[in-house]
Amino acid sequence: GRQWSCDLSPRKGTAVTSSPEIAGTIPFEPIHSELVPGRTALVHIDAQNDFLSPEGHYAKSGIDISHMRRSIEPITKLTAEARRRGIPVIWTRHGTRGLIDGGSFMRHRPFLKDGGLRQNTWGYEIYEPLGAHPDDWYIEKVRLSAFFNTTLDVLLRNLKAETVIFTGVLTNQCVAASSKDAMFRDYLP
Repeated sequence: GRQWSCDLSPRKGTAVTSSPEIAGTIPFEPIHSELVPGRTALVHIDAQNDFLSPEGHYAKSGIDISHMRRSIEPITKLTAEARRRGIPVIWTRHGTRGLIDGGSFMRHRPFLKDGGLRQNTWGYEIYEPLGAHPDDWYIEKVRLSAFFNTTLDVLLRNLKAETVIFTGVLTNQCVAASSKDAMFRDYLP
């Protein structure tokens, strides 16, 4: 089958710095992953109305969502290309019934006390302009990592995925937690 390549090494012209303890040593090897058809999956983390829509709970609560909305065009383009290449598309939705099952994520965000990221609401659904399809895969999650107490790992293994491409909302939280958990499970970046 045809293979694609993804080079995750530092960009040319980007300085790689190291701490004084390892001066002169590059602390990692550049990563070169083959995106093998039938062995790659695309996972979009929490691209939901409450995060991305101007009518969503985050925006209505006065939170600037412009940094999250910058993900819309790249997610849309990548999804279209994944579909063209036959790569499975998986969407996660972060949400709970309320504060009790929301854990510290909800408790440390006072604006979520009265709503937002609630299961079975419009805000919980995938942002429509992204083009999610009914035959895509959907993972329901209640914590930052898409692997914690979900069926994501079982799904990826049954799809025979070796490489998982992550995109989504809030890179420093849910996307980071999920991608780290993927590496802990030996998926390639």
